[in-house]
Amino acid sequence: MSADSNMICEVKQPPQREKKSLSSQPLMSYLPDELVEQILARVPRCAYHNLSLVCKRFLSLISSPQLYTTRFNLGTTEPYIYFGVKSNISENFFQWFTLSLKPQEPHDGEILYDYFLIPIPSYPHPLGLPYRSTVAVGFDIYLIGGCHELSSSVWILDCRSNTWRDGPNMIAARKYPRAVLIDQKIYVIGGCNVDSWFEVLDIKTQTWRALPSPGARHELCNININVNPDGFEGKLYVASHENDYTYDPKDGTWKVVREESSWRELWDSCVIDNVMYSYDYPGIIKWYDYEGRVWREVKGLEGLPSCTRLVRNYGGKLVVMWRQWPKKHSENSNPKIWCAKIALEKRHKDEIWGKTEWSNTVLEIPMSFYSFLCVAVTIC
Repeated sequence: MSADSNMICEVKQPPQREKKSLSSQPLMSYLPDELVEQILARVPRCAYHNLSLVCKRFLSLISSPQLYTTRFNLGTTEPYIYFGVKSNISENFFQWFTLSLKPQEPHDGEILYDYFLIPIPSYPHPLGLPYRSTVAVGFDIYLIGGCHELSSSVWILDCRSNTWRDGPNMIAARKYPRAVLIDQKIYVIGGCNVDSWFEVLDIKTQTWRALPSPGARHELCNININVNPDGFEGKLYVASHENDYTYDPKDGTWKVVREESSWRELWDSCVIDNVMYSYDYPGIIKWYDYEGRVWREVKGLEGLPSCTRLVRNYGGKLVVMWRQWPKKHSENSNPKIWCAKIALEKRHKDEIWGKTEWSNTVLEIPMSFYSFLCVAVTIC
């Protein structure tokens, strides 16, 4: 293969143009692949689709796993939101999308954002949507257990290539379990009998290990619980209908930390900078004052609808998603999914303020799609 075949965007020139100076040729045509790879590794991923259309050389480099290894070594990471919407017609059908926000040029001192929404392949086999046991681990998303029936299956979505693979089956089959990631281990709780109530997956070895439950008569094992999906201060934070508990993986102990329940707040929550955030009706965002053992409202936020339901950590900012129903007698009867990005600031010991940086509709869905989940992922 000649040296010319490695040039990007190669175009055959007529004989009279063969003596053109080097300065008139694309500069990157003369750079080795290793250097072009270093340049591409510093470019936002949202530009890769257009760059891959420029020429075969860019397409080859962008398709190579080595580029993403280089991005990882450089620490070039970007947050993304992955969300799935579920059909009311077919219990086992849902569609996945990936959402990224791209900063635009500032306007009047405010940062504007454009967004990219891309549908991705659904899992090739029918499965439910495990709302409480879907966990992001680096660039992978783990879907664990069953929804309407017991299942020990684990499915994994590689967000770099948007491809699915099977994960290691759990020890126990579960229905509607809860899952939490702490220190590269996924802890799975409930959804089965008490004897198999608790187990943990080591991400590195991809092996499951059973853990002892708090006991058959313990309230956590006998009622519906909610769990903060991100973990909190290196521990599981779990709410029954009566009390809040933590589980410390270091010594395997359960402890009552609040004689009042955060069950409602942990219905959907996340952790940003070691602070728990949640939503509450009507459209209120709360944060947990761990010292005071009390939930407080995030101040400065207005206009969030009462149907706000999903909050996630998006690169240190709070992303909120909700479904908005059309108005009565509207020509368009399809609901829309909205997304808002919120910056957070702690001004006093007991005050956190929020500022909505961006808000927009990201998807219109048929009436038959009635529910959805979302996961925040950091991708190289």
